[in-house]
Amino acid sequence: MSEKEPPNPFEEIQRQLKEIFKDSKISVSTQNISNDTTSEVDNSGDILDSSTKENKDAQTLEKIQNFNLKPKEIRDYLDRFVMRQSEAKKVLSVAICDHYNHVRKTIS
Repeated sequence: MSEKEPPNPFEEIQRQLKEIFKDSKISVSTQNISNDTTSEVDNSGDILDSSTKENKDAQTLEKIQNFNLKPKEIRDYLDRFVMRQSEAKKVLSVAICDHYNHVRKTIS
């Protein structure tokens, strides 16, 4: 008798994030995680070969370098989905901008 494996919580989170951001400019990058190997997958779930992965990496770096949202714009976006929690939205918005600025400095 074989037991059904419990759903992978990371896959569920990735699915939910894709659903949330499907109509926005935000791209959700996913990765299959297993005990043996790690395969890069795109948003449609297709496994990427090395040349496609390099192209995808270049696109990701370009998106990071072109990131120019202000914390207020991110907060306004979050206002569409999150009720109240103003302080949390402010902190998260600033943290996202700080993160992108930090990453931009490390890749330049």
